[in-house]
Amino acid sequence: MVERRAEEPIVPLRLFGDSTVSIVSGVSLVAGTVTLGMFFYFALYMQTLTGLSPAEVGFLFLPASLTSMVISIVAGRVIAATGRYKWMPVVAMAIGGFLMLGFVLTNQHTPIWVLATMMAVFGISMGLQFQVLIVAIQAAAPLQDIGAVTSLITQARTLGASLGLALNGAVMIWALNRQTAELPADAAALLPGGLNGLTPHLASSLPGAIREVVLDHYSSGFNVMFIWVAALYFVAMGLTLLLEDKEIPKRA
Repeated sequence: MVERRAEEPIVPLRLFGDSTVSIVSGVSLVAGTVTLGMFFYFALYMQTLTGLSPAEVGFLFLPASLTSMVISIVAGRVIAATGRYKWMPVVAMAIGGFLMLGFVLTNQHTPIWVLATMMAVFGISMGLQFQVLIVAIQAAAPLQDIGAVTSLITQARTLGASLGLALNGAVMIWALNRQTAELPADAAALLPGGLNGLTPHLASSLPGAIREVVLDHYSSGFNVMFIWVAALYFVAMGLTLLLEDKEIPKRA
């Protein structure tokens, strides 16, 4: 209501009359939830399962950063050459969704190189959506509103990241609580805080057989969150399919 009455609103509501602006804003919100909102949980999951230090787990994120940067550059060149962009975020969301389903198959025995490869694929998904969506929304807006739509998509992505931390975490906690209830008595006795209180240090200190059981249930709890995030990816893919497949103007 404030924006509607303001003489110079930060985000003019008339911009949402353009379907591209509305859809890209929605996609960016979900994209923030399933990408930026997942980095913390990726780190927690991989550190607990693999026993790697925080610094070593940090190196597992390098493939995602590198592939995201390279794919963003390539995507920009393809858009400049063809003027088409719609297929990129569609493919990005499909890759992300199937990747999350792939994480369901991982556990404490998954080789480090497999996790690194999966993070590289995660970077491909990011590279095909973040900058592409910015170009799409800027091309759809009038010249005088380019700054407004750019801030809008950034705000949507940031809000999505915050929602991702909260919602994804809520799903994870709920699933881990259910898995805690299914732990054998001897394993549960060593986890006074349940699986939600499991830390990498505590996991590494558990006796071998009990550690296997605990990590099996821990990964099963995370699997529920991965399936939830995969569903969000496919929702975002459905939204991107609603975008008009129009050519980007040369000014963009």
